[in-house]
Amino acid sequence: QKSGFLGSLNEQQSEALDELKERMKESKFAETIKNHPQGDCNLLRFLRATMKNKTSKRVFRVEDAEKRLLKVLEWKESNQIQEPPEKLDVFRKVYPNYHWVDSKAGTLVWINRLGEAFNNMKPEHLTREMWGHCVGHEMEMAEEELRSTVEPGQEFRGYVSVADCKGIGLGALTRLSLISFISDTAGYNYPEVVGKIVLVNTPWIFPKLFAAFKPFIDKDTLSKFQIHSDIPLEFFRNEFDLDKLPVEYGGNNEMTVPYPLDSKKYTPGQD
Repeated sequence: QKSGFLGSLNEQQSEALDELKERMKESKFAETIKNHPQGDCNLLRFLRATMKNKTSKRVFRVEDAEKRLLKVLEWKESNQIQEPPEKLDVFRKVYPNYHWVDSKAGTLVWINRLGEAFNNMKPEHLTREMWGHCVGHEMEMAEEELRSTVEPGQEFRGYVSVADCKGIGLGALTRLSLISFISDTAGYNYPEVVGKIVLVNTPWIFPKLFAAFKPFIDKDTLSKFQIHSDIPLEFFRNEFDLDKLPVEYGGNNEMTVPYPLDSKKYTPGQD
């Protein structure tokens, strides 16, 4: 097992975990931390995040983890992330997905039509603030589902996000700021909740688009990307439960992954 996980903590990491637990007892979120279903595993996700891009990959930095954890908890509280946002129904039409807990993959799997969604996002759909609230709420719900895949107090595997890039065009460049905001909101507030990001059906223009996006995506998130110009049928069939995977992506499930609002194939009531 990799360094930094329960059962494989070195002396410094173990001491850092104990120190963070003691520090959090003095915060206004002491009860929230104490009652978290994942216990120490929740704190370890924030401690492991402090090992990124540092000289030593095995050292936890307690002050950095404490600062980030408190900032995240303040953000969740002020935005009431557990509660469904006012415009959640609009968000789910603009950025719909199909997801399931996959017993074979041992985690949650999400599929969305990223290319169509990026092409059809409009300023009048949602404010930037509402985008952040909706993304946060959906990530919160995803984390709850991930916790259901393991016993209380155990580490979960981050979910697999399959993003179908078919139809994406240069218009996506006008959404760079929003895309960066969405990525930052999810990545900063929910470390390790996303495990893999599998981009499929990437068109010929995609390398240019991705080059434009890369500076706005942190290195840890970039390391999770797998990019395919088609649908990697063999990979999907080996990785996922075929009875849950839609036919379009190589499985046996007859359901159709929903199309986003204002796309040509959007059907009212599909979501």
